[in-house]
Amino acid sequence: MLGIGMAELLVILLIILLFVGPQELPKLVGRLSKGLAEFKKEADALRESIMKDDDSDS
Repeated sequence: MLGIGMAELLVILLIILLFVGPQELPKLVGRLSKGLAEFKKEADALRESIMKDDDSDS
């Protein structure tokens, strides 16, 4: 996973918790997951569009 071990991941999570705070962390995770889902949806649409263009060129 990008060369990040369990110890490094825990340190990163603790730093995020300190900066954001325990009350805001669930909101942050929710926004992050929604953003990643939207990014994945757009990437899939772009990939499908590219595949259609490649099929029509043949």
